[in-house]
Amino acid sequence: MRCHVQKTVASCFAILRQLRSIRRSVPTSVYQTLVVALVLSRLDYGNAVLVGLPGYLYNRLQSVLNAPARSIAGLRRSDHVTDTLASFHWLRAPERVQFKLATIVFPGLRWIWIYVWISDLSHPVDISMDIMLAHLLIKLTIYMLFLSIKCPCLSFLHFIFSFIYVI
Repeated sequence: MRCHVQKTVASCFAILRQLRSIRRSVPTSVYQTLVVALVLSRLDYGNAVLVGLPGYLYNRLQSVLNAPARSIAGLRRSDHVTDTLASFHWLRAPERVQFKLATIVFPGLRWIWIYVWISDLSHPVDISMDIMLAHLLIKLTIYMLFLSIKCPCLSFLHFIFSFIYVI
């Protein structure tokens, strides 16, 4: 994983160096759109496999997020970037990985819940499995709600509402 993170970080910073040359030539909204399209999409590609990375690798990924945020907001390298990330509705690196994993797992859990509900109609199922699945689905739903409130630009509330509609 270390090699993957190093290559991702290097390619993202290479794109940022190229984008820096046009930063003053385009409006801020255009520059932010280019950063999101070129840098953040590369950072998010395949990041669900990065669950459980050591902290130093998450710090490297976080540095990729901090650099464009400072560039867009016009901050110095020594300025804190936490509020800027929040104002852009960008998640921190570990939260991005968890969010990606949750969006991959959640639709599958929804179908498992439907299967358990349908199998409940036909024959008895082990009640402990039902309770375990219901507890897992409730925790995941709360987590998705938390992330959609924290980052509205990545809102996946339609998954939650369609899940609630099925039940």
